[in-house]
Amino acid sequence: MASTVVGLDIGRTAVRAVELRGKNPTLRRHGSIELGRGAVETGVVADPHQVTAACRELWRAGRFSTREVRLGVSSGSVLVRQIELDWMPPADLKRALRYQVAGLLPVAVDDANLDHVLLGEVTRRDESGQERRMVRILLVATARGAVDEMVRAVRAAGLRARTADLAPLALVRAAAAASRREALAQAAAEGRPGQLPPPR
Repeated sequence: MASTVVGLDIGRTAVRAVELRGKNPTLRRHGSIELGRGAVETGVVADPHQVTAACRELWRAGRFSTREVRLGVSSGSVLVRQIELDWMPPADLKRALRYQVAGLLPVAVDDANLDHVLLGEVTRRDESGQERRMVRILLVATARGAVDEMVRAVRAAGLRARTADLAPLALVRAAAAASRREALAQAAAEGRPGQLPPPR
């Protein structure tokens, strides 16, 4: 059975949802319900009752096939920064990220939600002239309270938030996936199915 994903965006002016289905996603359903002024301020839910009511109305009108959603989180307090850290395996980086970036955040690391995208590896020379292997990442952080309030409003509407993805990273991942699909399609058209074309 093909997988179904519903993305839910709670913005300043409206609650929006789209339902995608399949490995090569196709749009199945979509809808939006307007929010009154002050319901969401700088990406933070200020009036949870209004947001909950809008989510309920959206599910009634949109007839989405699942109540499991993936939240897109954007906030005025989101920090997006490209940084370089000493190289480590991806699994170790994921575990150590909170400690590695603690001094870079405007809030305490325990009060923040963190995510990152690996951008690549670089080599730098330290003060003694020795080469150091580094990893470059795109770091995204937001205040934990903003996400928690959004999740509570969604749950009150009878929805289940499977994941909460920071909107800037969701866009990066979507663009990367789209670029790869286009590259594979180009390779197939050139008689090299399954191979990525060489960089130009």
